[in-house]
Formats: sequence, C-alpha cells, structure tokens
Amino acid sequence: MELPKRKPQRLKEYDYSQSNAYYITICTKDRMPLLGKIECGNMVLSEFGKKVKEKLLNISRRNDTGVVPYIFSIDKYCIMPNHIHAIILILKNNRQKNDITIFDIVKQFKTVTTRIYIDYVQAGNYEPFNKKIWQKSFYDRIIRNETDYQHTWKYIDENVLKWNEDEMNTDNLM
Repeated sequence: MELPKRKPQRLKEYDYSQSNAYYITICTKDRMPLLGKIECGNMVLSEFGKKVKEKLLNISRRNDTGVVPYIFSIDKYCIMPNHIHAIILILKNNRQKNDITIFDIVKQFKTVTTRIYIDYVQAGNYEPFNKKIWQKSFYDRIIRNETDYQHTWKYIDENVLKWNEDEMNTDNLM
C-alpha cells in the first residue's frame, strides 16, 4: 500500500530564521484534550497544561551559560484543550553564530514538554501514552503586515469563546 505524500507546507526559499512574526498552531496527538477543558467560556488548564504554559512563556529564557544566543518571544498565545496558538516574534541577533528558526523553537518546546509528560507518567500521575503527545509537525503562517497581525491577535484572543464552533473541538465529532 502506497501512503499519500504530504504536501509541503513551508515556503520554498524563505529563511524561517529571519526577523518576523510567525503564527503557529501545535496540536496534541489525535486531538487528545491533555491541556485542560473549557468550562463556562474559560480555559481551565490541567496540571500538564499549566506546565505547558510555563514552558511556553519561558522558552526564550537564557540557556545554562546565562547567554541569550538568540532573541525571540511569545507575543500572544492561547492554550486550548488539544492545541496551542501563538504568535512568535523572532528578532535576529547579528552577533549570533547559529540562526534559530521557528522549527527549532517548536522542536525545543515539544521536546521539553514531552519530557515533563513522561515524568508525570513515571510518577504514576498520568496514564501511559502511545509514543507521542504532540502531532507531527505544526501549522505555521508568516504574519506579513500589521493588518494580518491584528487579525491573528484577535483570533487567538477570542479562540476560547469560539470553542463550540472550533474544528479542533473533538466534542463536535460525537
């Protein structure tokens, strides 16, 4: 059986390490609601969701040497039961030796949070999981101008309120 080929999602010839704003969505594997639940129009984070939030907000902190090898920040975010939306700003540091890309940032985030989840499983706090907690890859879009930025900000800001209509709401599949 031949598997379908994935259509490339990324822009060819675009340098994903250049200074820009990027809109990303990271989904849990099989849309499992590991991050919490929506109650009365508010997102209530699970214990794991709280750790994910902490790591998301601190992902651009200094490394072990105390040196900031690159400059990026989470400008706006929303954690939903089974996915995360965020605007990530990358500001190029001309003194850096290696450019960090949006892919490096997401990979680091997924690695750190998966390790936390494994620790919870080993402590007996969570059920074992099947190989991965995050969906392969992630969705991204380059924010190209102020209008696009404002539209994206508003979408993230209102995401919890629109959960009932959200295509990622697995409750809608039942």
